[in-house]
Amino acid sequence: MADFRGLVLTLRGRVGLSQRELAALGVSERAIQAWEAGLSYPSAASLQRLIALHVDRGTFTAGREAEEAAAL
Repeated sequence: MADFRGLVLTLRGRVGLSQRELAALGVSERAIQAWEAGLSYPSAASLQRLIALHVDRGTFTAGREAEEAAAL
């Protein structure tokens, strides 16, 4: 499994959202840039919203949803 930074980048690519669009989760675009650069991690609340977004949009790999959500 990829590291957090790699997984966040991969999932954002799969869901087809820009950093700005992903920031609509209630975080700054700068926070998303820091996550993707491996400089920081989301709060528990932001992480829950991120996982919920990817579950709702079917972003996780079929058959590996629980594994990928747990990796986040």
